[in-house]
Amino acid sequence: MAGKIIGEQFLMIGVVDIPASPENTMKLLASLGSKGYLPSITQEISLIDGRSQNRISLTNTIDVNIGFNSDRIQVIRTPRPDDRPAEIPFPTIVAELCDALKQSFELDIHRVVMVREKMKDERDKSAYDRICKRFLVYGSDENPFEWFTRSSRFLETDTDTLLKVVEVSRAQGFIQQGTAQTPFDAVRTKIEIGTNMMDKSMRFTIDSAAALIDTLHGQLDSSFVHVEEAYRG
Repeated sequence: MAGKIIGEQFLMIGVVDIPASPENTMKLLASLGSKGYLPSITQEISLIDGRSQNRISLTNTIDVNIGFNSDRIQVIRTPRPDDRPAEIPFPTIVAELCDALKQSFELDIHRVVMVREKMKDERDKSAYDRICKRFLVYGSDENPFEWFTRSSRFLETDTDTLLKVVEVSRAQGFIQQGTAQTPFDAVRTKIEIGTNMMDKSMRFTIDSAAALIDTLHGQLDSSFVHVEEAYRG
């Protein structure tokens, strides 16, 4: 019951503005172009005043998109269109980005976050009922058709205090696969591991942010093991 990974993200949040300019685009492509990334321009909408501005975006046209917003740099990997497993581990993709950034930019990073999202097909009603009761502590025999639970806690490591957010829900809808829509009814799990957002004094360089990649990825692995145990229990 490991589940299918439907999304992975890595974020560096802070004073990380890399304006959309030919010079900055060429700096990024000098390191990442050989890895199959192509540039494009996206628009960022300000939540404060609704204004839009152009931002750099890089994509490998298969499963990875890197967005350079005014307050965050975000790496997103989604399932491949051909449904094949990803060829490169996600931490390697993130490490390659950090290596490219440190060659040309100095960033003031306040928070570092890694996210993983999974879905598992559970079309048997008894399985849904059992999982719902376990995560919601819901005692009735008539469980809700859709449900959602979210929990947050701090994790203490040897060097950092991390914030873990776990979301588990039952979701229904349609997945767009090319020109076809496929219905799904699944249990979804999303886990986010990041540095403490309440500590405003935290500062990271690109190198110190990259040094957290293995820790965050390892915490995601162990956290999903605990959630899987709850599914099976």
